[in-house]
This record gives sequence, structure tokens and C-alpha cells, in this order.
Amino acid sequence: MSGSYWLRRKKEIVFQEVSWAPFEDDSLGWVRGIDADEEPLGPIPAGKDFSRLKSITAKWSEDLIPWLSLPSLKHVMVWRPTAATLEALDGTALTELRLQRPRMMPAAQHWPRMPQLKNLMLYGWKTVDFSDANFPALRYLTINDAKMLTHLNMPAQQTTLERVWIEGIRQVSVPADVWDVPAQDVIVEGKPASNPWLMEAIWLQPDAPRRAGEVTFFDAAIDRALTLDASVVTSVEIPDDDSPLRLWAECTTLPVAEALTAMGHASTGPFWTELLRSRHPQLADRLHLTPTRDRFIATGPDWTIQATRAILELLMAQDKALTGAIHALQSAGVEISTPARKPE
Repeated sequence: MSGSYWLRRKKEIVFQEVSWAPFEDDSLGWVRGIDADEEPLGPIPAGKDFSRLKSITAKWSEDLIPWLSLPSLKHVMVWRPTAATLEALDGTALTELRLQRPRMMPAAQHWPRMPQLKNLMLYGWKTVDFSDANFPALRYLTINDAKMLTHLNMPAQQTTLERVWIEGIRQVSVPADVWDVPAQDVIVEGKPASNPWLMEAIWLQPDAPRRAGEVTFFDAAIDRALTLDASVVTSVEIPDDDSPLRLWAECTTLPVAEALTAMGHASTGPFWTELLRSRHPQLADRLHLTPTRDRFIATGPDWTIQATRAILELLMAQDKALTGAIHALQSAGVEISTPARKPE
């Protein structure tokens, strides 16, 4: 016999009661429990060594520890891991590890020594802290759906990383760390409304030049935008399809500050938010203030960004329209910024 087997299990059946007799020790290559996210795998059956077992999917329990020590095991997916899971993984020869929806996991994790690990995937974590991580062979890192990510640039000593994929991260302790991830590809996917750190990261210049050969997900156009003194609208497009995701920018200089100052109003971000969203409510989900609160970032598909830019340019180009918008806000009781002195 050869190949892999699906062992169907139902909630009323435990693995101890499953007959392993039909499977020769060297025939089983893959164990995946149906309802693996709800029920643990159980201990290794007596008299079995599973010398060819390559892959396991199971919920964490202490019974899983002997399975993890099988010398042939390379790929493991663990549901509901704990700190004990990380301890049990220490020194294993796995090349691929997926840890999903941990429970009672401390905010500061003590990561195991896994010298052969090439692919690490973390899903549904509250906090991911890489300050203690050291995976010398790691090539691919995926972090999906986490509330907090700290020490994103963990692998400062890491030279093998090819791709880092980050998706649905609500907070990052130091957004500037995205500039220092030592990977050939850094791909970030998220909506600005639920991942506000993205907006901050885009507008943070690295303190030091990027290392030669390092590739980040920020296009050179953003670097150019950061050097502009005039107010700009930077469009950041995050494709929704299966094509490779990239973040890039197109810049349009708008006379925002000049137009407001000429009319006796200081140029402040909160005022412009009220102005644009009251006159063009359809922009509410497209425009996001930068952390400096003096520029906007427009997000969405390319055609949406172009339409947004056209609306803003038209508003800025027409003094009458701008004046009308400001007066409408004042009439509605919106507090306008302290008047700025008109230029001499």
C-alpha cells in the first residue's frame, strides 16, 4: 500500500477507537482530521511508527507532542495552539508550519528553534511578537488577521526571506518597520479604515537608506511624494483580484493651502475632511487623511482614483465652487478653522 489517506472522524468518534490495522506503518503519508479544529488527534497508536508520515492537521493537545517528533514529518497545521505548542515544536525538523486561532497565547511569544523551517503561516492571532524569532532557513512568512503585530522587522538577521505577506493586521507597533523587512517581496493587503497603520506607514520616510538589493512594496512614486512641499493627493491602489499585490502612488499637486489662505482660512486637514465629504459624500470611503493631517490619500481601483482626482481638481480650480462649499459648511454650523491672514 502507498499514498495518503483521509481518516474521516466524527464528533462521537475518538482516534483511539479508530482501527489503524489496515494501514501499514510505511503506507500513511497524511493525517487530516475532519473537524480538526474541534477535536484533538489523540495519541500515536501502539505499535505504529508511521515512518513515511509527512503531514498532519489537528487541534492542539499534549497527545500531539509525539506526533511532532516523527522524523519524517515535514508539514503541520495546528488549530488552537498554545504556548505549550511552541515549546513542543522546539528542535523539530518541520519545513512548513501553520498555526491557526491560538488560545491562551502570551503576547510575548517564545519562538521555537526550527532550523529547517521554510514556510511559516499565522492566522487569527491576537498579538504576534517576533522579537524572539530566529528561523535561519525561513523563505516565506504569512500573517493573516491579527490584532497587533510587533517587531515586524524581526528578522533583521534574516537573509533567506523571499516573500512576506501581511493581510488584515489592525495595528502594527512601529509602522516604519515595514521599510526594514529584509525580504525580496513584501506584500501588504488591507483596508485603510480597519488597518489605519497603513496610512501612517506610507508617509514615514526611512531614517536610513534601504539596503542594496532590498525590495519593498513601496513604489518610488511614494518616495517622490514625500519630498513634495505642496499639498498632494496620493492614490494608493490595492488590487482585489488574484494578481500580485503592490502598493503604488500617483501624485497630483493641488493648490489646497494657497486657495484657503487666499480666502482667509487656515489649511487644516479636519476642515478639508468636512468640506469634501459634505460637498461630495461619495468620497467618504475613498479619502483618508495622512498622519500629518495636511494631505489626503485616495484608495480604490484605478478608475475610482481618477474620478476622485477629477472631482478634487475641479473643486480647487473654481473659486466660486470653493467659496460656495465653505459658505455651505458655515451655514450648517460646521466650525471652520481660525482665519489665516490673507497674503499681502
